[in-house]
Amino acid sequence: AGKLCRYLSREQAIAVGFLRNDVGISDVQVRDKHGDLVVLEIDSGKSRISPVWSAPGELKALNVQTEVQASVIEISGGGELGSAEYTDHLTAQLEALISDYVKETLQASKDLKSDFLGLASAVERSNGEYFRLLDRPFPDLLPELELTVSVRGHLRHTNDMRDS
Repeated sequence: AGKLCRYLSREQAIAVGFLRNDVGISDVQVRDKHGDLVVLEIDSGKSRISPVWSAPGELKALNVQTEVQASVIEISGGGELGSAEYTDHLTAQLEALISDYVKETLQASKDLKSDFLGLASAVERSNGEYFRLLDRPFPDLLPELELTVSVRGHLRHTNDMRDS
């Protein structure tokens, strides 16, 4: 009714960028395998929304596949960027973090029964015929939808000054 419902956190705002395929540059923090703080700079990413239909007009779930690319910009400890195991650990930490951000943001959309993420457009583009057969407006269906989120991360390079 034209009133402010809720503010999104910084983390949720980052997820909005992924879900709307408009990712800006953001810094996030993860822990390496030694527990040391590592700052990553997210520089690009995107999401693909895939609806799951049980029948025409019967939307059951949404699968969200997100990709994130980032660079290491700071390591508080020794770091082992030359090690594949170390890089794999950082990538897994990045994937888990973005997955949490995306899940929290999708849950906010469900809780508010508000499609501020433009999910309906993605669902309609995937199968307009099925979408037109929905018996209720998309925002009313949101709370009932099962959501599956998967994230694939990639560390492109490092901006850590110690590597110079």
